Amino acid sequence: MGNKLDQLVDSYPKGSVFLTSWLEKEGISKSLQQKYRKSKKLKSIGRGAMVMFNQTPNIFGAISALQNQSNLKVHIGSTTSLIIINKTHDVYFTIPNVDLFGDIGQKLPKWFINYDWDLEIDYRTSNMLPQSIGLIQKKHDGHKLTISCHERALLEQMYSAPNRANLEKCFLSFEMISSPNIPFIQRMLENSKSAKANRVFLLFSENILPSKLFRKLNPLRIKLGNHLITLSKPGVKEPKYNMMLPYDLVAKDFNLGRGLIKTITDIHYGERRV
Repeated sequence: MGNKLDQLVDSYPKGSVFLTSWLEKEGISKSLQQKYRKSKKLKSIGRGAMVMFNQTPNIFGAISALQNQSNLKVHIGSTTSLIIINKTHDVYFTIPNVDLFGDIGQKLPKWFINYDWDLEIDYRTSNMLPQSIGLIQKKHDGHKLTISCHERALLEQMYSAPNRANLEKCFLSFEMISSPNIPFIQRMLENSKSAKANRVFLLFSENILPSKLFRKLNPLRIKLGNHLITLSKPGVKEPKYNMMLPYDLVAKDFNLGRGLIKTITDIHYGERRV
């Protein structure tokens, strides 16, 4: 007993999670799963999920199971995606938490929520962008994952700011774009429903990308709105995109500051203007 299971899971990396429903579809019945548990080949990590008995489940193995064994519409995005792609600033090369995104109304299974993972899971549901735009397949720790591409991950960082993402770190991540795909960026921004993320993306694009590339973007086709967006309080007023930005972001140590400092009209401290 065990040959059938061994053949099935042999190609999976350590820490992989196996959903009981998926095992059943692959020919390992519930009764056979129980036998494997009794013989210490499998162990449960919660209702509906198993791991090899002598292994500890890996968070990325669990996410891979959600994506590939149940076809749950979730993906890794924002800062975590940038780390996996290895296109971000050195400050991100350790993963403090996992940024996980799902469609509006998409719930995670209880076994995943209740398990004591080594990393914090920051799960949020959003309809900012459709799943059909900017998701790629990537392996991390041997696990096959669906994650955001570099440009989408940047937009998700901006969407999460300032509460769940640091704008200064977003800026550093944006600087790492080596070969921007302008047609894709245009299509992504046209489909984005977040005026805040779109404005920050255009602001960074204008100050970081070569001017000949930025001019290829068409803001008239992008949802921007005209209301004031406050990303810092107190902060510095950026007039073109009508946003309150953190002072450190426009300080002289940042390229953005060198590009914007002459256009800043107001510095706000709460309701007081100086």
